Amino acid sequence: MWIIKKSLKMKKTKKNTSLILALILFVFGCVESITDNPNNVPDIEIYSPVTNDTVHVGRNLINYTAQDYVGGQGIDHFDIVLNDDYEHPTTFTKKVKGETPLYLDIPDALLNSNISYFVNVYNKEGKVTSSKKQINLYVDENKNPPDTPDTLTIQRTTTTEVVLFWKDKSNNEEGFEIYRKDGENGTYRPINTVPTNTISYTDRFLSAYINYYYKVRAYNQYGQSYFTNEVNSAQAGGNEPYGLTAEAKGAKWVYLTWQNMTYIATALKIQRKSSSATFWTDIKTLPPETKEYYDNKNLYPQTAYDYRVGALILNNWVYSNQVSVITYQTDVPAPKDLEATFNPATNKVEIRWGEYPNYATGTVIEKKKGYNGIYYKVGETGTDATFLIDDNIEANNIYFYRAKYSTTENYYTIFSKEDSAAVPIFRPTAPANLKISKFSGANTFLLEWEDKSNDETGFEIYYKKEGEPTYKSFTGNPLPAGTIAQQVTPPTNEVYYYIVKSVRGNLRSMPSNEVSTLLGDGTFNLFKASARKISSTTYVIDLQWTAAQAGVIGYKVERSYIWPVKFEEVVTLTPGTTSYTDTSVSAGKDYIYRISAVYANGKLFTNEKSVGTY
Repeated sequence: MWIIKKSLKMKKTKKNTSLILALILFVFGCVESITDNPNNVPDIEIYSPVTNDTVHVGRNLINYTAQDYVGGQGIDHFDIVLNDDYEHPTTFTKKVKGETPLYLDIPDALLNSNISYFVNVYNKEGKVTSSKKQINLYVDENKNPPDTPDTLTIQRTTTTEVVLFWKDKSNNEEGFEIYRKDGENGTYRPINTVPTNTISYTDRFLSAYINYYYKVRAYNQYGQSYFTNEVNSAQAGGNEPYGLTAEAKGAKWVYLTWQNMTYIATALKIQRKSSSATFWTDIKTLPPETKEYYDNKNLYPQTAYDYRVGALILNNWVYSNQVSVITYQTDVPAPKDLEATFNPATNKVEIRWGEYPNYATGTVIEKKKGYNGIYYKVGETGTDATFLIDDNIEANNIYFYRAKYSTTENYYTIFSKEDSAAVPIFRPTAPANLKISKFSGANTFLLEWEDKSNDETGFEIYYKKEGEPTYKSFTGNPLPAGTIAQQVTPPTNEVYYYIVKSVRGNLRSMPSNEVSTLLGDGTFNLFKASARKISSTTYVIDLQWTAAQAGVIGYKVERSYIWPVKFEEVVTLTPGTTSYTDTSVSAGKDYIYRISAVYANGKLFTNEKSVGTY
């Protein structure tokens, strides 16, 4: 989303007023000229699930991009509309506030049926745009194990009885398994199961002299969730917060973490004092479920502070353990501009962040899977590295990332802002090097290509006639897996274009390069796209291609980012040119290139090549 803001300071003179009015008119004229959205409405595009995909009962992640028009106030909310006019007449509408991950929630009643859906996006001015309707999506049963229960806690009710509490985070569990071990060196074993939607369990007839440990997991016919956190009966003696820790994050930041003993607290508060002081000062009041806090209120370098956390229970404050911490001499800011992006060309997540500040010695990257996941370390880089590749990902999931610096004073900074990357279902790899050749004495052509996928179930050939905007399927049903050639016989005296896609189930790969019955025989090929480092922050891209057939009137170099793919013209070149150096690229980026040969009656494209400036 682009936001254009102008601030002008006006003097009370006619001359300056006229000048400023002229400038304002010029600015708004420029804004109007660069926008492609004269109706001032937001845009939205759905990437998955799309027409002919398979979805399942329950929650399905919608992969999309949405943005307001240039100069707009931003996205306000979305409506997800399910089955407005398809096989089932009932309309299910779900309103989602703000720019957020979207989910298609499918009720059990639609199992084994075909559905349709689309998404409305509203900007803050109340204007709305509807996405393309996705149709013929088959609803299968949810065959995933349930999500992990959250926030297991324990409360003692008598000397021989405790109650376990947890939060149910799944919608497809068949029940919960309760595990216990007797004593720290005991072995965990299942002691009971409870039905779906249960959120507590009472364990009776315990010994008052044994510390019992517990954990819980959800299960269904497809497997079990991960276990919850562990709790033990020794923790159940009171209601105060416990396990408070304090870690200095520089000269003016302290990070606090703790655990809460009970659900009956109505508020928490952070208290602090210098280590030499007698009285505590209230720093912050927090909701009762809070388990961490960053303190940067009037802290000083190399100063000792004491902390404790209070819980308000039945109008009385009870307090956690007390901890002490000493701040450091210097402050190092958190990593800036953290960005996590799924690259469909490599099926990996790329994490990038801003330049290193002084006193930083490295970067630690953490991630979690899904909204209810737990952060863990996924990688660590050395000094000056500003990107990390994560290939330990699973399709149809969303991952969250954050980063912190290590420093010369041997502490870690606070975390960066969090960013997420949605990983769609992986598509098969596209065929490569599509070629076309004509049989002698007939209007029959042979298409040949290279099979680059190892998991396709077939191939589809697409064609379009000169002047038509979209491709159509040539073969109807996919050709068998492993096919690398096919004859085509288009009508005489017509120019036809062809591409090939790999198929796996309802998924289609990116298209191969394009060939034509008139303009190419498959020998027009981009065979080199390589990055060359000019300085520490400057790169260029060197391109080379084979010449197209006779009759070409010029070449166009076209470039796109890896995701989303949207080619834009870089330069137009004269006939006979077969190389170009692109100097308008940025460091630390991934690009895709292709060359188009321009003829009097159309264009022919080479294959595509990707290259990164690292």
